[in-house]
Amino acid sequence: MKAVKILKICKDLLEMMSFCDLKVQDYKYLDLYAEYIKARQNHEKYTAVIMELSERHNISESTVKRIIRRFEKEV
Repeated sequence: MKAVKILKICKDLLEMMSFCDLKVQDYKYLDLYAEYIKARQNHEKYTAVIMELSERHNISESTVKRIIRRFEKEV
């Protein structure tokens, strides 16, 4: 299958994602976000959760914060 065919099939979804400021690569962070939600529901402190997720997923704390903001954004 050629790349153009995949783009044509997913065009509407990709347009919606672009409009909502989501990125195709965001699927990688769904588990991270689920871990964040679970930790916050257990009343863990925001800063501690961010630090732990950053270490566990080997990304910067600012990236973790950006991901969380993007996923919690009302669209």
